[in-house]
Amino acid sequence: MFTNYFTIAFRNLLRHKVFSLINILGLAIGMAACLLIVLFITDELSFDQQQANKNRIYRVEGKSARGGQTLEPFAQSNFGLAPLLKTAFPQIEKYVRMEIRRDLVKYQDKQHIEEGIAFADSTFFDIFSFPFVKGNPHQVLNGPNTAVITEAIAQKYFGTQNPLGQLLDINGNTVKVTGVIEEMPRNSHFQVNFVVSVQTIEAGYPDWMRHPSSGGTSHYTYLLLPENYNSHQIEAQLEAFTAKYIGEEAPKYMQFKLQPLTKIHLYSQSGDQIQANGSITYIYVFAAVALIILSIACINYMNLTTARSIERAKEVGLRKVVGANKSQLIVQFLGESVFITTCAMVIAYLLAIVAMPWFNDLSNKQLSVDLTGNIWLLIGLLSFSWIVGLLAGSYPAFFLSAFKMTSVLKGNVTKTGSSSLLLRKSLVVVQFCISITLIVSTLLIYKQMQFIRTKNLGIHAEQVITVPLSANVSGKFEALKTELLKNSNVLGVTGAINELTSGNTHWRQYDVKKNAIEGVSIATMDVDADFFKTMQAQIIAGRGFSKDFPSDVKDAWVVNETAAKFLNLENPVNEPMAGSIFNGKDWSKKEGRIIGVVKDFHFSSLHSEIKPVVFNVTSPISYPLQFMWVRIQGNQMPATIDFIERTWKQFEAEFPLSYSFMDEDIASLYRSEERFLQVFIAFAVLAIFIACLGIFGLASYTATQRTREIGIRKVLGASVSSIVLLLSKDFTRLVLISFVIATPVGWYIMKQWLQNFAYQVDMGITVFVISGLCALIIAWLTVSFQSIKAALSNPVKSLRNE
Repeated sequence: MFTNYFTIAFRNLLRHKVFSLINILGLAIGMAACLLIVLFITDELSFDQQQANKNRIYRVEGKSARGGQTLEPFAQSNFGLAPLLKTAFPQIEKYVRMEIRRDLVKYQDKQHIEEGIAFADSTFFDIFSFPFVKGNPHQVLNGPNTAVITEAIAQKYFGTQNPLGQLLDINGNTVKVTGVIEEMPRNSHFQVNFVVSVQTIEAGYPDWMRHPSSGGTSHYTYLLLPENYNSHQIEAQLEAFTAKYIGEEAPKYMQFKLQPLTKIHLYSQSGDQIQANGSITYIYVFAAVALIILSIACINYMNLTTARSIERAKEVGLRKVVGANKSQLIVQFLGESVFITTCAMVIAYLLAIVAMPWFNDLSNKQLSVDLTGNIWLLIGLLSFSWIVGLLAGSYPAFFLSAFKMTSVLKGNVTKTGSSSLLLRKSLVVVQFCISITLIVSTLLIYKQMQFIRTKNLGIHAEQVITVPLSANVSGKFEALKTELLKNSNVLGVTGAINELTSGNTHWRQYDVKKNAIEGVSIATMDVDADFFKTMQAQIIAGRGFSKDFPSDVKDAWVVNETAAKFLNLENPVNEPMAGSIFNGKDWSKKEGRIIGVVKDFHFSSLHSEIKPVVFNVTSPISYPLQFMWVRIQGNQMPATIDFIERTWKQFEAEFPLSYSFMDEDIASLYRSEERFLQVFIAFAVLAIFIACLGIFGLASYTATQRTREIGIRKVLGASVSSIVLLLSKDFTRLVLISFVIATPVGWYIMKQWLQNFAYQVDMGITVFVISGLCALIIAWLTVSFQSIKAALSNPVKSLRNE
């Protein structure tokens, strides 16, 4: 029996090649896209799952209402917070604090700037489980000046030598290698190459890093809780903890929470992340896209199969005559469907292999569909194809098996055909609704990204390079600046404590006597005197800092527009203001006045609104600058950068020059959105293409069914254009119905997505009209091929047997 079913299914495929090709190709493309998306989602959901204590590890995250703004989340915490938590909550088994740096590493004649150098407590490997190649995990960080490195770093510096016991110089600190671990997996929310005992540098931490009451954040704090312990028992007491250990007023502007380790990658959107996180929203979006693509492919199969139901009606009637019951017919048609989807899965697997390098590059992943040794992937693919086959074939199977034997043999299937026609039209409306929604989403995402790329940030980032300063160069900043400015292609040099594009700032307490404001916390940037000039930021009132006024270091402030409004100062210039500053050793009070107002500019992602910012001019002696920016001529860029490198070497013999372009740093803030846009567009185009395949098949079938009608109309004098219009009319009506349904759906979905941006485009009606027209044009182009072909056919051929 099953052999007979298989034979019939195979003959049907060969007899109706066009429909078979459309079905298999549509399903194959849809399944390949789903496979890629499922692999992507699986990888995103696997982050930190390799940790043995994954369900017991929590990261301490916080929220602050500093600067009078709403509570802003941050991932870092104070170095002194963890011991206080352990004291207040004895149930905490262990904690580890981790600071991640970028430093110069030397070994004999080798020296490199290395990323991912973590300074951590000795409990790091008690809490996190990374496979060891050499060394004892429980003893490797027990003392100061000890370090664990990865295999790649061991090979890089020591070659074939035994790395254990070797000495490395990390930014002036001599450390002994006590352990070697495997490379940290990519699906970890942090990857580091060195883990150094925090005792190595702890003595150099200033007071603001040691006392939580200072508000200073510098480390990532992780807690290990007991097995099956409910973390909410601690979270419920964190407000009382904050009031007791940090200050009675602290809960008003500071909150803490415990973020489960396995939730960090997808759910933590706090500032100061170790690396760019994913987003659970994007997981939902891609899961929905996968479901949409698969649904469209299944709709195509159902549409084309039910459209051909009249052709197979006699087959069903004859089978019932010879004794076949309904269940046997259902099994037959479901078997045909599974056979088709299995063929489609084989093609889908090959398509996924071909597309995988492109998809990995697009998504910044290292995914694989290799079946070698992966029996679960093979089982998953087969199960997936059979499930799709059963879903896609379910309606056609029950529909065809329900034909009555007497009606079929008499040729009376009109009523049944009418009901299937209504279903087909409904499914086509669903396809066009999805297509229009995808077009709307694509256009608005692209429009928002274009808005981000072209928005005036208030500063000019083009031809500006960012240079991290070593401690040695920071102390010689003024001399380096003077040498650089001797080159006519160097248009400006400035520096600051914080990197602009990171969005990180120090927070200071300020008093404004005029409005009786005392102790308000505002974001503060310590900058060089030429900061505004080099960044080409606009001073809209008063003046900026200047070397012509040496007293600016002692008694001058510049505020941005938002800070002036926040402080309720209509005319802020010359208003007295006092604030706390760090003089290199401790905090002191700076009594001064506001000398100018700078036009608001963005120095962080457009996801956040511009905050009140106070600018303080500093000297390298009081507070060493950490970053330098150099504005250069665009037409002599290579030669100028070469000059900067030569000049750098005159001041820093060991620490190599490292730089990046500021406009590229700004663009990197939206890299995840850019990737999301590219992947979304790719799959949206695939979904629309699959929908077009189905519409093409239906148009082809419709034209075939109406061949005689077309022949008669041509004999009676109908023109080609009138026939094309006749055949396109029904699809046009369906597109218009779809447009009415899809417009509010698309508006709601994109309104929710745009909420992620503080600055967003106006959706307007134009995007929706363009989307509807695109869908209409796509439908016309898809249908017109078959319509024109039918209209141009010779009526004699269609009427010769009448």
